[in-house]
Amino acid sequence: MGARLENLTALHLLKACDYWTDLAHGQLDLCFVRDKEHREVNFLVLREKKPWFLVECKSNDLQPSAALAYFQKALGTSAAYQLVTKPGYDREYSASGIRVLDYERFLAGLV
Repeated sequence: MGARLENLTALHLLKACDYWTDLAHGQLDLCFVRDKEHREVNFLVLREKKPWFLVECKSNDLQPSAALAYFQKALGTSAAYQLVTKPGYDREYSASGIRVLDYERFLAGLV
């Protein structure tokens, strides 16, 4: 199930990046990010080749991912999202600036 949700999220993010690029909002690209310590985040959206926002798929983990917090700080992204399968869940952790929300709400808000 987790792999399917990641795949679904990747397709929606790629579609959104192409759409925003076609609308002349800049060149948007979708990437994966991992460092030498094996910390990773599922998706990084670049705008004009600069980090814009991060997305981590976590199914049931309602606490912000340590890797997501690390990369948000290291890359200086304006937003970071952790997606969960809990319907209707939406919480922003002000200390880290990470928003944990359900897949449906996040994907519906992309375009």
